Amino acid sequence: MVFDKKKSPYLFLLPFLIMFFSFWLWPILQSLYWSMLEWDGLRAPTFVGFRNYIKLFSEQDYLVALSNTVSAAIVYIGIMVIVALFLGFMLNSSILPGRAAFRTIIFLPVTVSLPVIALVFFIIFAKNNGVLNNIISTLGFGRSIDWLGDPRINLWSIVSLRIWRASGFYSIFILAGLQSIPEEVIEASIIDGASGWKTIRLIVLPLLRPVIIYVIIASSIWAFQLFEEPWILTRGGPVNSTATIAMHVYRNGFQFFQLGYASASAYVLTAIIVVFALIQLLINKGK
Repeated sequence: MVFDKKKSPYLFLLPFLIMFFSFWLWPILQSLYWSMLEWDGLRAPTFVGFRNYIKLFSEQDYLVALSNTVSAAIVYIGIMVIVALFLGFMLNSSILPGRAAFRTIIFLPVTVSLPVIALVFFIIFAKNNGVLNNIISTLGFGRSIDWLGDPRINLWSIVSLRIWRASGFYSIFILAGLQSIPEEVIEASIIDGASGWKTIRLIVLPLLRPVIIYVIIASSIWAFQLFEEPWILTRGGPVNSTATIAMHVYRNGFQFFQLGYASASAYVLTAIIVVFALIQLLINKGK
């Protein structure tokens, strides 16, 4: 069989294009259409236009979930990037003994199944005889704290779990960025009399900016999709204090069978993620 050399590359791309349109582009377009319907998946759908979107922002439960998601994402991204930077610099330091072992240990949390991690942290955060409260009691710092039941702190308990799980993963990107910086640049700054902190602030961090921006964008996509941890640990309670947009999508789509309303909620979440990523890219481009 004779192949046309001009057409053969498209033949090799065909499997990817089929997968792309079938499992990525088509579901996105279909979900956009569903977001303008009132539909339970069984009866005939009714076209309602933007009514689902208007309903979203007039529903108190959704506004609480939106506030929780944005607040948790901002705190998570800010602290996680700082921790990842610290770990990346530490793992790149020549004075750290057993660096290879530390790299493996720090990376391990992201490889462990999330339900297992959630169960472990449920034991750690338990109000009665939880590991954390037992330590507090042993040190004599007072009564037990309801880490998962107190609406003032339960969301931040879940965020701390996420930071612990993800920081080691993103520190590997920081480490790779640090190792890509030529040693001559660092040596030249030291010869010119720059202190260690000045070298980091004026040389290393600017050269790391593309990596840091990537870490922020990649982590923000995961941060705004907060679902598994609060669902396993608290089911979004008490009083929606740990409810998130992803949880709102799941409940309306798979528990209440409001597929159009759930699709609208999912599209708002997607828009938030895209806007946040674009802002970060614009900030990076402007510097």
